[in-house]
Formats: sequence, C-alpha cells, structure tokens
Amino acid sequence: MAWGKTGGRYGYNTVIGATRDLSRTLVYSVNSTDAKGREMNEVAQAIVLAAFAE
Repeated sequence: MAWGKTGGRYGYNTVIGATRDLSRTLVYSVNSTDAKGREMNEVAQAIVLAAFAE
C-alpha cells in the first residue's frame, strides 16, 4: 500500500509518496516549460511505479 500526492502548475510538476511503513519514500519536482499539463509525465509515472513495485 502506498500513499501519494501530486501537484503542478505551469512550469513545474511534483509528486511525493511513501509506503505505509515508510520503508520507501519518493519526492520529485520537475521545473520545466514542458511540465504544464494536468496529466502526470509518462517518464515520472514510470519512476513512481518502479519505486513502489513489489
């Protein structure tokens, strides 16, 4: 089980997440003119999924 929060505005996108037991945590922030959509960047999503894969 993992907990996470995403957010973004034009120019940046960010995610924080952790497993319930805090054995794994992830924080990232991307500052780029490409980080302007509401959807999570595909590369960032792959990183999050890899970090929390069992």
